[in-house]
Formats: sequence, structure tokens, C-alpha cells
Amino acid sequence: MQMLLRDRQTATLADALQAERWHHWLLHERSALTIELSKQASHYLRRSIRSTENEIKTIDRMIDSLTRRFPDVMSTLR
Repeated sequence: MQMLLRDRQTATLADALQAERWHHWLLHERSALTIELSKQASHYLRRSIRSTENEIKTIDRMIDSLTRRFPDVMSTLR
């Protein structure tokens, strides 16, 4: 009976140590994924900002073209 009790305690200790290792590994993986998510979000925001800036520049060019093509009409709209 003592032998079974000792085996059970050893198994419980081994399980606890393995659980601790998994816990640390999972924390590390979570941290790595959080960093990756942050990088992706930052990249997405930069791309989105550049896209919007390009749209504004395109509209500015269109406005300038209309102003050059129809200077009299555009001056009355301002």
C-alpha cells in the first residue's frame, strides 16, 4: 500500500511539474502572439493611413484640374 501511495505522489508531482512547464510555455506563446498582433495592427493602420492619404491626393489633383480647366466657374464657388 505504501508503494502505491508513493507512486501516486510521484505521479502527482510529475503531473504538476509538467503542468508548470506547459503553463510557462503557453505564457510565452501568448506573449509572442500578442507582439505579432501588435505588429500586424500597426502595419494595417499604416497601410490604411497611406491609402487614405493617396485618396486625398487624388481628389486634390482632380480639384486642381477642374480649377485649371474652369477657372471662372471655380472662382465663384469659393
